[in-house]
This record gives sequence, C-alpha cells and structure tokens, in this order.
Amino acid sequence: MIKNIVVDTNIINELKVVDVRLKFEWQHTGVIKDSLLISYYNNIGLPIPEKFLEELDKHVSKDEEFGIICRTGNRTSQIAQFLDEKGYSVINLDGGIVELEKQGYKFIKYNG
Repeated sequence: MIKNIVVDTNIINELKVVDVRLKFEWQHTGVIKDSLLISYYNNIGLPIPEKFLEELDKHVSKDEEFGIICRTGNRTSQIAQFLDEKGYSVINLDGGIVELEKQGYKFIKYNG
C-alpha cells in the first residue's frame, strides 16, 4: 500500500529520498542533501521505467521504505503506484520540491 505524506524537512532527514525529476530540474532548483538522483525520465521527458528500476535496485531493496519526490507530487503519485505494483515499500512525498521551498529548505547545488 502506498503512503502519501506531505513532505517536510524532518521527513527528508529521516528517510532515504529518491528524486525522480529531470536533470534540468535538479540544475534549476538544486537537490536535497544526500538524496538519490534517479530520474524516471529520459532527456526529453519520456518515462523510462525499466532503466529507472535498474538504477533504483542498486540503491534500495524492495522491503526498504523510501520516499520519492518530484516538483509537486503529481508525477510521484503515478510513479509510487508503479513501484507499489512492483512490490516496493514506497512513500509519495506530496507537495514535492515546491513544498520544501515554501518551508525554507536550503537545497544543495547539483553537480552532475
């Protein structure tokens, strides 16, 4: 079952976070310190679910609870459904990067 939690600074400090946004979004806003940057999309914004899973499996196990984040939570709600169907213990971090910005979170520069 998918958990939906409104993202806040406490959650991202306690939870492994996977940022599924596009590279240009990471460059634009910066990223969450210690987050895993695994885009669900290719360079033109098309989903690449199998490549995403291949990379994700290098960093998390299916029974390990982790959060996924995008700009607002819209994309991650769909990706969370996909991951749940594949057997992952995923939390959709609703509100996304926009919510963290509202809370004054200081992102780190993306160096990729």
